[in-house]
Amino acid sequence: MADCCKAEQKTGKAVISCFVKHNRSIYAIVCRHVTNTARDSFFVKEIKTPFARKMRKNMKNEPDNYTDNDIDLIEITTDRCNPVFRNLKGEIKCERIFTGRTVELYGKAVFQCYKTDTEGTCNSKAGTISPLPKISEIIQGSYSMETHFVVGEDKFADAGDSGRIVAYEANDGYLELVGIIVHKCDKQTVCLLLGNGIEYLKQQYGLELTLYKSQHHSCDDEVKVEPGQIMTFRI
Repeated sequence: MADCCKAEQKTGKAVISCFVKHNRSIYAIVCRHVTNTARDSFFVKEIKTPFARKMRKNMKNEPDNYTDNDIDLIEITTDRCNPVFRNLKGEIKCERIFTGRTVELYGKAVFQCYKTDTEGTCNSKAGTISPLPKISEIIQGSYSMETHFVVGEDKFADAGDSGRIVAYEANDGYLELVGIIVHKCDKQTVCLLLGNGIEYLKQQYGLELTLYKSQHHSCDDEVKVEPGQIMTFRI
């Protein structure tokens, strides 16, 4: 006889956008529609103990919908963070957060930041940021075009890509971290400017957040968790 008391546990998946820090505490940025669904802990397949947990305090003024700031923090509970970013070739590059305006991005070629596979291949998706006239009216009516931008190619994002960093490689070799994927509508991908998102999180949690760029990575025999990696959580 089946044990009807043991209900099947439902799980979800979340993408790590990037790591940020406040003093000695390390956090991962993820989409807010993820943290509102997750019970508590987040797991990486290769690590037996929880990799991260939900924040212990709530946002000050959490919006009722996800069209304003679909971004949140989770607190890292291990020392396995490897805060590196890679270009389309899978090469590790120095990074910085884009601080300009959305109009400066129109026509810019961008790509998703992925964790590389075991052979070092990036397998990223590329696209072009759309100018305002080419953006769906539904998107323009739902999202602020001052804090969001849109990638027009239908194949740029699929289900499960929410939270991935969108970036481009600048002329000086730096990766400009432009934003995170938050939604897909009318075959277009909506992204929140990362700089604006981090400023929002600073205000909500009262933390002085900066991009985590630790020089002390995990030992070679330990599992390293990079931006773009997938976590699981219980719903």
